Amino acid sequence: MLIRLAFVLFTSAFVSLVVLADRGQIGMIWEFIAKVPFGDKLGHVGLVGTLTVLSNLQLKRRKAGPLMLGSLIVLTCMMLEEGSQYFFPARSFDGYDALANLIGVICGEGLVRMLPRRPTKQDQPPLPPRAEARASCGAP
Repeated sequence: MLIRLAFVLFTSAFVSLVVLADRGQIGMIWEFIAKVPFGDKLGHVGLVGTLTVLSNLQLKRRKAGPLMLGSLIVLTCMMLEEGSQYFFPARSFDGYDALANLIGVICGEGLVRMLPRRPTKQDQPPLPPRAEARASCGAP
């Protein structure tokens, strides 16, 4: 439940940030990011990496080929978003942003792969049959 809440809140904030950037209404945040060396690229890696971690945990690490499904969804959405910047006057396409998004997805998936899994009922070895159950079957 906590993962779902974190996923919904982070995704909502992330989408809001993209919408504000598309409208050119991100001035205050951009001024801060511009002061940090490679701030824009580090922001891409951090935001996309976090989104990838939360997506994969929310989707219970489901696989989609060599990648987890959450990673594939985030990567597809981010590449479409980067390409769409060509059509917004307030934005500009930057291949290095796309590369930073890819790095964020790779780091996010790597982190999820390193996290221990919670044991499930399927992971538990079967219990041996109880003595009473054997006795009731007519065994001596």
